[in-house]
Amino acid sequence: MPRLRHLELKTLSEALLELYSPEAYVDLPGRMFFTLRRCLSFDLFGFSEILDSQNERSIIYPKNGLTLQAFAAYLDQHPSWHAIFRDQIDSSVKISDFASLLEWQHTDLYNYCFRPNGLNRQLAFMMLDQRPQLGIALNRSQRDFSEEDRSILDLLKPHFAQVYQTSRLFSHLSVAAESNSQAWIVTDNTGRILFETGKAIDLLKEYFGHNGSLPGTSSRLAEASRPRTGG
Repeated sequence: MPRLRHLELKTLSEALLELYSPEAYVDLPGRMFFTLRRCLSFDLFGFSEILDSQNERSIIYPKNGLTLQAFAAYLDQHPSWHAIFRDQIDSSVKISDFASLLEWQHTDLYNYCFRPNGLNRQLAFMMLDQRPQLGIALNRSQRDFSEEDRSILDLLKPHFAQVYQTSRLFSHLSVAAESNSQAWIVTDNTGRILFETGKAIDLLKEYFGHNGSLPGTSSRLAEASRPRTGG
């Protein structure tokens, strides 16, 4: 594995701090996109949730008109897809690991989905030990991804897996709370609200107004709970 420079490690650390901040499950693809954008250069980001070899949820940043129906129709021509599932590859892979650029450009998958945006290169991984399986793909039009790029994505992969699982669990708990009309509020240590159920919003509006943070006494309690350093 190539050794990362100090600046790269610092950027990676700062990106992970943002990734782990509590957010809604629906916003997870965007958070992953911005985390990766800080650490790697690419033209197109793809987020997929795979269940029984079928795309259950696919999101692309930036939006570019890529036809997901065509992608699904020709997915069996994807060099990395076959290799990942056939050989149970757990690390990040490049299309160029398995096919030449000319071979890749001769597939229907490339011509219908990737050629319109000139996307010739891809670095991706798939979480094989969970259901649904999380897939992340980074695409470029020009130069191929380096071994250093692969190392950075491999370092981020277990963090994405953890955030993905935690986010899904939190989403399930949120749905359960909403269905039972429970009032839940999650804040940071400054009193800023990170998550709230619909019932909680209604109560905050009714009694305090609602401005994205805890009202008066509750906010002071959150502040008082913060750890103090000696001085």
